[in-house]
Amino acid sequence: SEADAVKEAGDADAILGLCSERLLAAAPRLVWVQIYWAGAESCLRVPRVASGDVVLTNMQKMSSPTIGEHAIAMTLALARSLPVYAKGMESGAHRELYTADMTMTSLPGKTMLVVGLGGIGTETARRAAALGMGVIGTRNSSREGPPCGDYVGLSDEVLELAGEADAFVIALPLTGATRGLLDEAFFDAAR
Repeated sequence: SEADAVKEAGDADAILGLCSERLLAAAPRLVWVQIYWAGAESCLRVPRVASGDVVLTNMQKMSSPTIGEHAIAMTLALARSLPVYAKGMESGAHRELYTADMTMTSLPGKTMLVVGLGGIGTETARRAAALGMGVIGTRNSSREGPPCGDYVGLSDEVLELAGEADAFVIALPLTGATRGLLDEAFFDAAR
């Protein structure tokens, strides 16, 4: 637990798997924090990390394939209306739902917009292309992207690209610039 870690942190040079202001304050010799997830937003708000006094590393590169698989799993679930079907199974109405107006679609020929073609976005794009989807994406830094992409735009093209996509995957770090990106204008631009 964090309380136990705080008690033991006095001589620590590194902390693995936890990152809080309270814990880092209890570790005056600390130089490195390793978190086991990709999103580092909460840890970046800890003053010793934000100032650069403590080095922070995450698992983005190691987690990218798994997160890409998860994004594709969610895309498949939505394409096949699995959330609706699963709810119907609980009440015993799944047979009626299955034969009613349940929308199911196939992914080949559809287009996925991947906003953020870093490690996670690239792994997602590869998997979408392997399923026969067209892949368009955005990067903040350049128009270079994975070889499976049909088009790589810059971040200011996201509204234009939203109108071309059947599915979206947002693979961006949560920052002041990305918070609220999926706003009314984004969904108005979408198909």
